[in-house]
Amino acid sequence: MLSATNFPLTEAARLLAQAGIEAALFVPTATGLGKRILDAHAGVRSHLLETGFHDFDGQAQGPNHRKVVRCTLFGATSEIDTTASLYRPVTKTGDPRFWISRLGTYASPNDLIALTVDGERLIGLNLSRPEIRATLADPKSGLRQEISQLHARRNANEHELLARLRDVASAGFVRTRRVGDTGVGVTLEQLLGIQENSSRAPDFLGIELKSTRIARRGAEPRTRTTLFAQIPDWSRSALDAVGLLKSYGYQNDTGRLQLYCTLNPTPNSLGLFLEIDDRLDNLDARYRPVTGPDRDALIWGLANLRAVLRAKHRQTAWVKAECRGTGANEEFHYVEVRLTQHPLASNLTPLLVSGAITVDLLMHEVPASRGGIRVKDHGYLFKIRPSEIASLFPRPRTIALVES
Repeated sequence: MLSATNFPLTEAARLLAQAGIEAALFVPTATGLGKRILDAHAGVRSHLLETGFHDFDGQAQGPNHRKVVRCTLFGATSEIDTTASLYRPVTKTGDPRFWISRLGTYASPNDLIALTVDGERLIGLNLSRPEIRATLADPKSGLRQEISQLHARRNANEHELLARLRDVASAGFVRTRRVGDTGVGVTLEQLLGIQENSSRAPDFLGIELKSTRIARRGAEPRTRTTLFAQIPDWSRSALDAVGLLKSYGYQNDTGRLQLYCTLNPTPNSLGLFLEIDDRLDNLDARYRPVTGPDRDALIWGLANLRAVLRAKHRQTAWVKAECRGTGANEEFHYVEVRLTQHPLASNLTPLLVSGAITVDLLMHEVPASRGGIRVKDHGYLFKIRPSEIASLFPRPRTIALVES
């Protein structure tokens, strides 16, 4: 626990801010050092996810799925080059764990360690040691020079993405690699050499990619863009997924029970709508019948939604593509990108209240092995109107990928 640290957290935050270092903090205990086990608490998990380094939620349990990475522990005048392992044990619920080899020679119990990401390695800084703090505060020190190079490498990721996007744009129209709404995004990812996966981590060197169709160059996308997907808080919701489908689903032409709809502050044709609970800081999905009181259906904690937004969109490239043709013959020409970073998460609530951000429910029944129904869902998608992106992301930069 951070509260057990032997160094003031406010002082640590000040030192890191002055050095321009974004890091997660952790405090090894005597037990943890002895057993060589560290809890990957929320701060560590979020930092690794936001930087695109590792997604604990997408990691399976067991030693076969352990990830071993390079790690450097910085001292005042020397470095310890070692490794770190990131894993989820098979015991209990697979709570995320990590361990840094040789940490026992670098840190004492209750020291405050800053952990940051540098490309494909981790960097550890023991802020409890005054000699390390002194070099961190000295702009001429070797440690600060290393941090400056780290910043330069992170800026290089954006430059590399722009160069790759310009290469894609120079090819003109390319045929879709997948039929349907997701074709514009899947096609771009394949052209960039990104393998499709279910990880929540950003797509390209820590940068999230979002692609949308436009009718002509310079136009705004007409369709909403997915910000992120997030399941409801089932433990507090009135219904689970099966109950939601049974209560509000409808049959399609083949008789399949399904629920495909958009939720906003106004009840839709099914009577479902979104409502903000300011007192509990929740986003509620509710049902309004023709007669009688409204009924609760789903709950999302707004604090969690804000955290997901920050993690997903620490740095984002919103790519526009001109489109022509339909179905398997649809073609895209990627012509423009808007770069954003660090969303104003506090604006999430007003944008939900205004209907600028909506939630799509996408689910249907599939046969269950023992009778009844099982739900297949395609995510609970939080989407934003393209015209409102600037309301969520300060100072966006728009860059043409092709000459006019």
